[in-house]
Amino acid sequence: MTSTRTASLALVCAGLIAATAGTASATTINSFLSVPGISGITISPSVASPNLNYTITFNAGATFTYNSNTYAITDVMGFYLIAPGYDDASQGSLANFGGFSDDSDHRAAGSIYGWRSNPNAGITSGNSQAFTFPSISSANYTLIGLHVRINGTFPGTSGNTGNITGNITGALVPAPGAAAILGLSGLMATRRRR
Repeated sequence: MTSTRTASLALVCAGLIAATAGTASATTINSFLSVPGISGITISPSVASPNLNYTITFNAGATFTYNSNTYAITDVMGFYLIAPGYDDASQGSLANFGGFSDDSDHRAAGSIYGWRSNPNAGITSGNSQAFTFPSISSANYTLIGLHVRINGTFPGTSGNTGNITGNITGALVPAPGAAAILGLSGLMATRRRR
């Protein structure tokens, strides 16, 4: 009887550990909904070598569109750089600040590198927040993602929060030297055509 109880307890503990491990990092590259348009949120990038800095400004009336429906964004609770198909396991943890904590995930499907907060601790209408990434291989990060709360039900869920990526005012900062390499490859292509 004791061995049966011990075995049952071991199974319950194993189940709890597995469940906890599965939810430890809820944000993965596959959790982002690609939307055709995001308005009212501006992202201003800058380089202060070796760091990449981004300032997010949340303007009144921010929305995103998906399947011809427009959703009103009430707050931005996460900000990510996304590298599809690139496992950036070399990146360390990001420092927590304010209400934001590291929510990065690196795996073969792609890396996300960024922070997330809880509802009511994020960026709300009329406010800005600066994010600083330490030196990273930014040429691999081709998308920007946001974790948002909306006024209504987030598409494909029963809740009001989710991750989006799409056309956002602002641009990713290329890695130092990337622009020069692109210019050089363009020059070489021109020379080959002659």
